[in-house]
Amino acid sequence: MEHTLIPYTPGPLPPGRKILVLAPHPDDEVFGCGGAIALHLAAGAEVHIVLATAGDAAGDAAVRLAESAAAARVLGAQPPQCWHIPDRHLRNTPELVARVFDAVATTGASLLYTPSLWENHPDHRGLAEAALAAVRQHGRVDWMAYEVSAPLRPNLLLDIGPVLERKRAAMACFPTQLALQRYDRHLAALNTFRTYTLPATVEAAEAYEYYPAGSLAQGRPTLLEQELHRLGSPFAPPATPEAEAAELRQTIDRLTRERDELLRSTSWRITRPLRALKRLVSRPRGD
Repeated sequence: MEHTLIPYTPGPLPPGRKILVLAPHPDDEVFGCGGAIALHLAAGAEVHIVLATAGDAAGDAAVRLAESAAAARVLGAQPPQCWHIPDRHLRNTPELVARVFDAVATTGASLLYTPSLWENHPDHRGLAEAALAAVRQHGRVDWMAYEVSAPLRPNLLLDIGPVLERKRAAMACFPTQLALQRYDRHLAALNTFRTYTLPATVEAAEAYEYYPAGSLAQGRPTLLEQELHRLGSPFAPPATPEAEAAELRQTIDRLTRERDELLRSTSWRITRPLRALKRLVSRPRGD
């Protein structure tokens, strides 16, 4: 039973000659999937890294971009590009979906890395939702969802032991962020924990939700969507003001119909004298 919930052996690195890694902020690409990036580069793949924001809400944008460039050099990758979307403004909008779709097409990537839908940070989750929509539209790109701010339910565990020191060195390239929080320690602990079900020889692992091209087409659910459905909470986007107003009008109409039916009912007419008597009895009496 357990092996249906989490892998008990390390999985193979998904194939691909051109890889696209999308990160919501400078550093997420390393903390989340730095090991996989190093493994792809070692296998001779072409890795493109794109940062959706420059992370200006948690530091100087230029400094943070320089830190990501330094980390890319450590991993052996080209410097990341940046879309410069304002920090904390990543939302699942048609514009962001189109941007993800275009990035896949422009780079010719057959494998896309983004944060997972399980993420806590709104920027992470917004980018993940937009990526899912783009993947479903594209239909010809594999999707690898990584974890940073929240654990996910993995169907693939990658042994990053061979490149672990390189990932540690890349994580050390973000002194401004490590001064705020020891993200490197947190992610190192998570990578260690992910070996829990793996052979003792595996020193560290990264966890992913891996969806080969086409596996999410025609509305097939992700692992999170399956879990929400099992718990009786169907996955749905937040209601728009228009949808909330329509639901309110429906509620008012329903209550109005129920009131009118009650007033027309036989029981209401029969009990009218009793209600009048109750009002008379309850009326305050003078001295």
